[in-house]
Amino acid sequence: MNLDFDPNKDYYAILGVSENASQDEIKKAFRKLAMQYHPDRAPDDKKKEYEQKFKEINEAYQVLGDEQKRKQYDAFRKGGFWWFGGFGGFDFGSDFGQGSVFDVNDIFDLFWEFFGGGFKQRKYEKKPQRGEDILITLPVSFEESYTGTKKKIEYERYVVCDRCKGKGVDPDSQKIKCPVCWGSWVIIQTKRTPFGVFQTQKICTRCWWTWYIDSKPCSKCWGSGLIIKRELVEIEIPEAVKDWQVIKIPWMGNYWPYWWQPWDLLIKVLIKPSEKWQRSGYNLITNVPISVYDAVLGWEVEISLPDWKKVKVKIPKGLQPGDKIVVAGKGFKISWWIFGKRGDLIIKPIIQLPKKLSKEEEELWKKLKQLSKW
Repeated sequence: MNLDFDPNKDYYAILGVSENASQDEIKKAFRKLAMQYHPDRAPDDKKKEYEQKFKEINEAYQVLGDEQKRKQYDAFRKGGFWWFGGFGGFDFGSDFGQGSVFDVNDIFDLFWEFFGGGFKQRKYEKKPQRGEDILITLPVSFEESYTGTKKKIEYERYVVCDRCKGKGVDPDSQKIKCPVCWGSWVIIQTKRTPFGVFQTQKICTRCWWTWYIDSKPCSKCWGSGLIIKRELVEIEIPEAVKDWQVIKIPWMGNYWPYWWQPWDLLIKVLIKPSEKWQRSGYNLITNVPISVYDAVLGWEVEISLPDWKKVKVKIPKGLQPGDKIVVAGKGFKISWWIFGKRGDLIIKPIIQLPKKLSKEEEELWKKLKQLSKW
């Protein structure tokens, strides 16, 4: 592991300051010693000694003068778990019982970090992941669900940036040292609990072990590796599609950073209700008004199906209210049937009675009533 400091060196002693010194005190001490031991001021017989001392002073200031590096240096000297992430530096008597307020949930979060979300999980957080599906609701008419149709859909999705090829880095970018961990690979976190001070050192999520990051993000995707693209696709709605049925269009969903394969476009079909037609399984149902004369004497009616084809239906004599007329093979196509079998057309006759009768019609009904056996 490559560190920017030596945990075995006492940088505080080199600068002549205490471990609780402020940043201003450290800065003043460095300037004073740098002026004193600058190689240009060294006597001829002490040039090497001054050069070595000047290097040590500069090294100490590079660490202690940077707050992040100083925290890491202090944590290393106190003996925290510096590789896999853990806890160290216990001080059971420092704050416990002295009026400090602790949240019990913090303790559970702490142990979750140690044992539930530890090194192995965080190590693979930047592994390539597949994208995500896009779900679109598409309304279709009842007639279109019967016959099948084609629809064009325009939508937006995330695709790989064509400038950086999904890397999120500008092509002319240069490598610079990670500003979060400064090449140490780890980020130190300290938590105080009733059990003492817990320190964790976790893998830097900015550079991910590489020590360096790119100086400029991609100017087109701003470092995300993805851009928004507007797509126009033609969707084929199959015959006999059901309400809320989902049609999958492979590879037309969103991409995801660091991954070459998108997910799918999912089309959820919403069938609009019809005033004339209903569906029951693969059967097509409709109501047909029939006069009382046709119900008694029988008749033949012509019905226009949802695909605008005509079918003639015979009304049997003596049709009773509530009776149904079934015409085989005129319903919805049964998709799983290899020979193209269809459901049935079910007709519910609505017998219409006359509301007003002329005197002549009324006399005829009276004679019919006398002659009938009702």
